[in-house]
Amino acid sequence: MNSRRRRKIALQTRIRGHDPTVVLDVRWTENGVRRRSRTKFASVAAAAKMEMQVRQRVEAGLAPFPEPERAAATVRDVLAAYHELHVPNIRPRSQEVFGNYRRELEGLLGDVEAEKLTYDALLRYRQQRRQDYRRRTKRTLSDVTIKKAFSHLRSALRFAKVNGRIESHVFEKLTKDLRANLLPPEREEDSKGQMIEDEAFEAIAAHLLPIYRPVVRLLRLTGMRKGEVCGLRWSDIQRDRIALPDRPGFKTGRRSVPLTAAMRALLPPRKIDGSALVFEAEGGGSLYQGLGQAWDEARDRAGFPTFRLHDIRHTVATELDQLGDRRALELSLGMKGATVNRYIRHRDFERQSALFDRHQIGHSLGTATIASAVSE
Repeated sequence: MNSRRRRKIALQTRIRGHDPTVVLDVRWTENGVRRRSRTKFASVAAAAKMEMQVRQRVEAGLAPFPEPERAAATVRDVLAAYHELHVPNIRPRSQEVFGNYRRELEGLLGDVEAEKLTYDALLRYRQQRRQDYRRRTKRTLSDVTIKKAFSHLRSALRFAKVNGRIESHVFEKLTKDLRANLLPPEREEDSKGQMIEDEAFEAIAAHLLPIYRPVVRLLRLTGMRKGEVCGLRWSDIQRDRIALPDRPGFKTGRRSVPLTAAMRALLPPRKIDGSALVFEAEGGGSLYQGLGQAWDEARDRAGFPTFRLHDIRHTVATELDQLGDRRALELSLGMKGATVNRYIRHRDFERQSALFDRHQIGHSLGTATIASAVSE
């Protein structure tokens, strides 16, 4: 299969030894990869004949030696090769996410030959994933989640093609309309999120279980991500700030969030163990897994079925932006990624603190409301 593709190869050959023990040493570089082959012969003439054949193959744009026929690569093979090279070099949280994509793809498409994967097979995968997710969680699987899984598969197939495992793949054969159906562009309203007014937020919070209310209210005051609040440890809580480390699940990396009096009132009694979670489930462990479903159930009962938990972050970002200090907004919410937030100057943190004070003074989510929520 690969022998028909013209190649650019840098070749070196050398014959060593004498009859009856002769070695043909062949070294070549292809696509930046150095390779070597040493073959024994009974005579110099036999080695010279093979050397001539090797040079003729390279001059013709072929590999120095005929490649053995390999079994057709399956989707499982393609994903395994891609993960072996790329996944160990990314952040732990991304490794976990990519591992989930791989398991889901292999479970439904793993035995399909990569070159024979079709558009219809991808549509069946999408339908099956939605059905399985609804059966497990009673919730609807996001189109974005499926799109990310397809994007992961496309990257693996591209990698396999570049490395000669396959000649072509389904994604490069799709028309523009089919590609848009399979990988729909992000809708503008999805990227912007929705604004949750205070009245709607309070109605939803009232239907939450008490164990989740301080977490959701902290999200509302800070704009932090769900994983960041649920993953907070007491070592992160400092005198005047929440110091978020570059920890798995913290997508925006290392940064500091000003700790106001209203935010401090939401925290439970401090534990001596700095590694302990700030917000824990009744039996111990993180609240992360149950928070999303608890929010969805509360919003439905409150009559606001379209508000996502992540819309709280969009709401806070919009409110902070309206106060006019974009730099402090970027530092507080980590909107520019981990690189910007690694080195926060003192005057920058003062701007963040002032911005949070302006945001929370006179806000309907004041200390009185928070104190009543905690007492419940």
